[in-house]
Order: sequence, then structure tokens, then C-alpha cells
Amino acid sequence: MNFTNKKGYKVKITFEQFEKLLEDTANARESRRLAAKELDIHKKIVSEFEASIEAALEELDKKSYKGETHTATMKEFLSWKVPSLPEKRSAYRSFLEERGIFDTSWSVSSKVINADCTTLMEDAVARGDVDFKIDGLEEPTPYYKLSFTKNK
Repeated sequence: MNFTNKKGYKVKITFEQFEKLLEDTANARESRRLAAKELDIHKKIVSEFEASIEAALEELDKKSYKGETHTATMKEFLSWKVPSLPEKRSAYRSFLEERGIFDTSWSVSSKVINADCTTLMEDAVARGDVDFKIDGLEEPTPYYKLSFTKNK
């Protein structure tokens, strides 16, 4: 049997080899399915452990705890909402244009806003500007994520 694969290579294969290829593919897919199922189980276990760590940190009124082997830290992040009103979108666009960071291919999406605003906020904090505001956007909402690292 002759055929050309996706990369344009001519391949010659016997029917027996093709049958073996089908069987190997089926076995590999089944292995992948079982591994994904096992991964889901481990993700759930890790999530439960992490929820317990977060609760313990909150109970201890700590943002970070350095144990003998690992450190758990609740890191704060900020999230900005996409402006829903056209005048707020326009104010945000003008804010970016004034700073020379507006891109003509730019669109107002949460990923773009959060990336841009995080950078702008970090720059403002580095300059000591504690009253920094971003025109057209509401105040950011803080949220926390657990960081879990191995001690050196």
C-alpha cells in the first residue's frame, strides 16, 4: 500500500504493518485517556490540599508560611473589568493614547486590560504614585492565588 503523509512524504506500508499501526494508535489513545483520568484525580487531590493550606493561612492570619521543606504564600493580584459603557472605553483609549501605548489593532478584552493595567500599576508603584488611577476603568478587584515553592 502506498500513500503520502501530511508532510508530503511517500510512504510504503504493508497491510500487516497498517493493521499494527491501527492497533498501536488505539492502544496509545486508551493510555492517554487513562492518564488524563488519573491526572484529573490528582488535580482534585492537589486542589483539596491547597484549599486546606489557604484556610490554614487565613486562620493563622498570615500571607506566607515558611515550613521546613516548602513555603506557601498567598500572592495578591489585581483584576480590572472591561469597561461596558462606550464613554468609559473611550476614556481608557484616550488614557493609553496619552501615554503612547495605544495600538491601532488593540481591542478591549480582559486579557489586554489586565496585562496593560498590571504593568501600568507596577510602574506607578515603582515611581511612588500611590494615587494612580486609570481613566475609564473602575478600581481593580484584588484576588489571591496560592504560591507553593520548595525551600532551597
